[in-house]
Amino acid sequence: MKPELKYGLLSGLGVCLWILAEYFLGLRAAPSGIGQYAGFVSNLIPLLAVWLLLKKKQAELGPFFSVWRGVLAGLSMSLAASLVIYCFQVYYNHSLNPGWQEQALGVKVAQLRSLHVAETDIREQIVHFRRENDALPMLLSVVLSSTLLGGLPACLISPWLIWRAGKAR
Repeated sequence: MKPELKYGLLSGLGVCLWILAEYFLGLRAAPSGIGQYAGFVSNLIPLLAVWLLLKKKQAELGPFFSVWRGVLAGLSMSLAASLVIYCFQVYYNHSLNPGWQEQALGVKVAQLRSLHVAETDIREQIVHFRRENDALPMLLSVVLSSTLLGGLPACLISPWLIWRAGKAR
């Protein structure tokens, strides 16, 4: 199995397991406190996977490892991860915790009303929230954000790994 696919599947699975942990620990239902920050951990999992993948690619390719190859590997890995995450997110939204979106929307509306936001603006945000959580917009959002979460760090990690390898010689 190609390392990009292997690390992509592991990264996607790791994010899905973290989402499940948040759900079972009640962190997804907590709009304040630690619950509002718990989701950021799911961003660390792909970053760790990109790091491990690029170290493996560098070890495989040696002096032929380049920034471009590192970025392509990071993007490929993240694309695979994003497809796993999307499939899980659809399952989560429709079967495991179908009420979470309405609950999150209720919290958001209450916050907006406490800030005295106009009802027309609140309605627009409700429509926007519901549209972005439909299947196709969510697919685009998950795939783009997850793929970028792998590609952008690869742009930084690859040159650093090359620099470190040159310095070690």
